[in-house]
Amino acid sequence: MTNIQDVTNGSGSGRRRSPAVIVSVLLIASLVGVGIVQLQQDDKVEAAIVVGDGTISEHAGASCWSIKQSYPNSPDGTYWVQTPALIAPMRVYCDMTTDGGGWVLVGRGRDGWNWPSTGQGVQSAIATTPSGTDAFGVAAYSNKIIDGLLNNTRPDSLDDGIRLRRATNNTGTSWQDIRWKLEGPRPGFGGRDKWTWAFGAGISLDSVSINGVSYGKANTYFSGSNLTGQTGASPNLTGVNAWMTYNNNFPNRRGGFGFNSNTGGNTAATSYWYYNGTRTVPFTQVWLRPKISEAAQPAIPATGTPEPGGMLWNDVLDLLREVCGRKNVIGFDLVELAPIPGMVAPDFLAARLTYRIMGYVAQKSR
Repeated sequence: MTNIQDVTNGSGSGRRRSPAVIVSVLLIASLVGVGIVQLQQDDKVEAAIVVGDGTISEHAGASCWSIKQSYPNSPDGTYWVQTPALIAPMRVYCDMTTDGGGWVLVGRGRDGWNWPSTGQGVQSAIATTPSGTDAFGVAAYSNKIIDGLLNNTRPDSLDDGIRLRRATNNTGTSWQDIRWKLEGPRPGFGGRDKWTWAFGAGISLDSVSINGVSYGKANTYFSGSNLTGQTGASPNLTGVNAWMTYNNNFPNRRGGFGFNSNTGGNTAATSYWYYNGTRTVPFTQVWLRPKISEAAQPAIPATGTPEPGGMLWNDVLDLLREVCGRKNVIGFDLVELAPIPGMVAPDFLAARLTYRIMGYVAQKSR
């Protein structure tokens, strides 16, 4: 919302000698529903600042996949992403190589997966320590964060499903690629509209592939069992192709994406295969590839007067640019920003709006 008023410019006569305005900009909840891909192409300053390559938080892309599509030479590494469902830009680790790239790492670790909805371990370390022996301690994002990364896309609708990358020897020099495609809605079964880590409880899988070989129906609980209501028989895989996620089947409940048999390994801190007497648990990474191609900063929540349906970023800039071009703006203030601890995006957008207005005023005075 803008409030524009003419003010006198003279020595007490009250007579208007030149048009002048004071601009007051009220931050409202939907004032800055700005999409990174929505910024005007002829706006050279903005285009130079927000590029969506994920290199810094201000350049956040919509997803690892989006960054890879826009910047094909992007290597594996950490990037900043933000979807409309995420409150603020988030630093993640992206696999930009496998099968065309664009994968986001949502969890990794060796033994000790507990499958909580709130996530597990030091979640910030997922981006900074994606692999290696320092990554053996389990870390997994919360269900809420993963839903945000998916932009609330149904997990059972992901084209590439859930990708597991498991070590197939205890030195970490050989790896296996497993794809779990979650079963979608069917009569009596609602599918998965939200993310869950409840793999140990058993989730129906529409299909499974291992290193490109398809094995049909299965479930996340055990590759050799069938769940009640499962629409097809599990493949009853063995050795390093098998999986077992139910923690009660592992000593001290230190389970994970186990092999369901003793295939080797030990309890050493450097072994990619953990084994303490029953089943081998390999180091595993969990990847998703949400194909989100449009990034948008969410509406500003850090305000005292939420107003649905407010003006979008480009609309506000167009209005302010016009005002500053037509009138002699002698001052402005930005109000109603109520910072929320830990949420920096609204503060950044308010600062950006401030310097944009300053730029329009300076341009007029030249």
